[in-house]
Amino acid sequence: MRIRFLPQSGLGKFAVVLSIIFIILFAQQILTDYFHLPGVIFPVIGVAGFIAGIIAIVNKDRSVGTFFPVLVGLGIFIVIAAIGISSLGLFKDFDVKDSLNAEETGDIGNEVVNFGSISQKDGWIYYIYKDNLYKRKPDWTEKTKVSESKMARIYISGDWIYFQDSWDGGNLFKMKTDGTGHIKISDDQIGSFTVSGQWIFYNPKKTTEEEAAGGGLYKIRVDGTEKVKLLDEGWDLGNLKILGDWIYYNEYETAQVRVKSNLYRIKTDGTEKSLVVKDAGIEYISGDWVYYVIRSDEGKGLEKITICRINGDETEKSEIVTLNEIYGFWFDHDWFYFTSGKGLSRIKLDGTGKEKLNDVNIWALEGVSGNWMYISDYAGPRFRVKLDGSIGTRLN
Repeated sequence: MRIRFLPQSGLGKFAVVLSIIFIILFAQQILTDYFHLPGVIFPVIGVAGFIAGIIAIVNKDRSVGTFFPVLVGLGIFIVIAAIGISSLGLFKDFDVKDSLNAEETGDIGNEVVNFGSISQKDGWIYYIYKDNLYKRKPDWTEKTKVSESKMARIYISGDWIYFQDSWDGGNLFKMKTDGTGHIKISDDQIGSFTVSGQWIFYNPKKTTEEEAAGGGLYKIRVDGTEKVKLLDEGWDLGNLKILGDWIYYNEYETAQVRVKSNLYRIKTDGTEKSLVVKDAGIEYISGDWVYYVIRSDEGKGLEKITICRINGDETEKSEIVTLNEIYGFWFDHDWFYFTSGKGLSRIKLDGTGKEKLNDVNIWALEGVSGNWMYISDYAGPRFRVKLDGSIGTRLN
């Protein structure tokens, strides 16, 4: 029997084309920032190729190529099923609950926490879910939709939530913590920002060298007035942090792959820009100390991380500890939390007290606050989980 590799029928060829389009678009979405399509587009194209391939096979077009879109479609179904199971909290390493009792909830304190898409203030946990902002009590009751605005990032300061509107090009807005009083602050498309006192410090979003030449670093008052350009140009900036009269930030060498960076600082009035450390990035400020990490690739998505610190007047600088095979980390209350293999571990910022906290499977670590960690599954749900790995709740 003669084996045919290419589809013979028009429908079989159409099925292969759909599958190739699916793979190209999916890879483009994952690997680049050039464009973004709604997630439903990809499975629809792939499933259409699957159906067309099945029909072609039934109609006796049984070439090797015709089976290709069928295999792609089966892969899509498997991934969708896995995401669905994960979203329901089934087969997790911890007990997923819809609400918590007083003992399970514990005391989260009054500290304001900002993780980007998750914040905490005044006994409420705010989080972005499907582009909308919600809040819940720490016992996971009283779920409330705060705003209909489509949000990409939030930052709570005082009685205000500052946010980037993903439907308005990432421009910066603010609103009250109860969702009222929307005010547009800036028409600049924001890359990253932070709030300190009566000022917002930010850099415009850039993806090309031409945009970077007109980018830089700005500050603007929280009421949207007195916009001041602090830095004329520079590649993509990130992780802005304030210590006294200084802004510390990472300046990435390319705007599309935000991995390799140098640590700079500049006065909040735009003077005295200087390089603090080359090939390193700021991560955390505690007291008068700036903590930064030196990262080197170990392959397979793992990194060697060296934790370092420097004081505000730059008279003392030291390496604290080096850890291998790290794929996620976070600083919180003078602890360094990290994922290496299965579970979450931590070490004190003096290099002592290393311990493993749980054996939870963690795809991505989004943050740690007090006795809780925030984690996410690949292309799926996010969870708030006790550090001991005993219980968790879904961010939905």
